[in-house]
Amino acid sequence: MRKVEKHLFKRSAAFVMLIAVIASVLFPFYSAMADPVIPQPYDPKPETVKPGEYKPNPTLPKGDPANPNSSGSNSQPATSGGQGGNGSGGNGGTNSSNSPQAWDDALWYKTLKFTVKDLGMGYASFIDAVRTNGFSWKDFYFNRAGIARGILNFIPGEAGQWAGLVGDTWDGVDKGIQTYAQYQNFRHVQSLVRGSQAVRDLGQVADQALSYSQAVGQAGYALTKLGKGLAIADIAISGGETIFHTYKAFTTDGQESTDYAFKALASGGSALFSAGVLVGPTPVGVGLMVVGGIAWGIGTIYKHRDTIKKVANKAKDAVKSAWNTVKGWFS
Repeated sequence: MRKVEKHLFKRSAAFVMLIAVIASVLFPFYSAMADPVIPQPYDPKPETVKPGEYKPNPTLPKGDPANPNSSGSNSQPATSGGQGGNGSGGNGGTNSSNSPQAWDDALWYKTLKFTVKDLGMGYASFIDAVRTNGFSWKDFYFNRAGIARGILNFIPGEAGQWAGLVGDTWDGVDKGIQTYAQYQNFRHVQSLVRGSQAVRDLGQVADQALSYSQAVGQAGYALTKLGKGLAIADIAISGGETIFHTYKAFTTDGQESTDYAFKALASGGSALFSAGVLVGPTPVGVGLMVVGGIAWGIGTIYKHRDTIKKVANKAKDAVKSAWNTVKGWFS
């Protein structure tokens, strides 16, 4: 077992170092890849302005030294107003597009989160599981799947939107698998609790809760100290994002406020899910995982709503095309 564990440690360490080297080489080019700008040749097209006929304002007294441009001229105000509208509209669009990027969407935070959570915490959790229960392909899969999904978050542009949808769908499936496994463990723990209650004739709520805690340990489902620390760190990361998203939801307006509200729902759901993992296979733990998973799913679906619409439209077009092809065979 020592040899297997030592060999596994070396392989995992080499894998983490390889990912870190690749990240350090590729990430500096991310900003250059995200929004490519193709220079266009300069083609000036000056607009020809034809001055209109001056018509004095009849409401002004004769000999008034007012600027003729402020009078009832038909063409001059239109020209000034048009220039003003274009300038303010263009600046408004530029300001909105160049607005400061939120820190939770910035490259530095994605890199930090990937390094700490997916690489560091994921690797530590996997090693902790191997030392406690031995090597398991399930633990190996969940560790490598988390790293793969973290890498998908760095794909820029429209391809990144599709990659994000794939990664979050993948994550949702894994959350469902984890929740079902936790429920199966809860069934086992519940049978131990009911057996102990039948033997010892326990009926008080406090004793029942204590019995659940004892049964989790007896069944071998309790987290180690390292496992609990990693779960708490995961809760802290998701909880910090939830606080920020909630604050922005109340301090912004319109669509931006709605977007942050659903972001808060997703990150809050992730925190609840991790809290359920920390509590373990108990009624409270399973309940937190179910509620957290649903909240995370709603917020994530809203996040990818535009990409989901594109997928639905393409699927609809594909079905129509197939139906028309079949109809053509019998016409």
